[in-house]
Amino acid sequence: MSETDACDRRDSVVRPQTPVPSDPGMTKADRIIRTLTALGAPNGDGPLDFVLSAVASGKTIHALAEDVTAALGEPVRRDALSRVVSSLPGARERLPDARLDAAHAFAEESLALADTAGTDSREAIQKAQMRIASRQWMAERFNRAVYGGPKGVEVNISIGQMHLAALQRHTPAGPGQITDGPVEPMAADFEVLPEG
Repeated sequence: MSETDACDRRDSVVRPQTPVPSDPGMTKADRIIRTLTALGAPNGDGPLDFVLSAVASGKTIHALAEDVTAALGEPVRRDALSRVVSSLPGARERLPDARLDAAHAFAEESLALADTAGTDSREAIQKAQMRIASRQWMAERFNRAVYGGPKGVEVNISIGQMHLAALQRHTPAGPGQITDGPVEPMAADFEVLPEG
């Protein structure tokens, strides 16, 4: 598998087996849904299943918009496709799972790119490193639990615990001991200056 083959299946434009009929009376959202249906038809997928399958394999909404543009014959922007997909019943509940699967696809692509990266020039190595890093970044964002890892040191401060420890250090009987009698005043570690 060459360096470019690792992404070809994801980045290639999908075309429906039959042209998508255009009906000028339909809204653009309906034309997009009809196109998604036609694109998913060879696999028996409805529009949402087609999108979720593509996303799970690592295809971006931007790349899907290019597929819909090519099949529909009119421009479809990424934000328009995203709104249409989000409006489909069940999309908001199922899209996060597709993105979790996409994280695995991005990690697998990173490995394939690393295994097949050309070492013949500094530019080829830098290009492979950049492609690998971008896929690792996407994997981290889509599945932080598996690919995210800790970012820095986590510090927990309990003000209550700090206050209690300070009180225990300054009791006349010693740390952790309670006295029954009157408590002697603590020595001040500051000086009061007269006004003037």
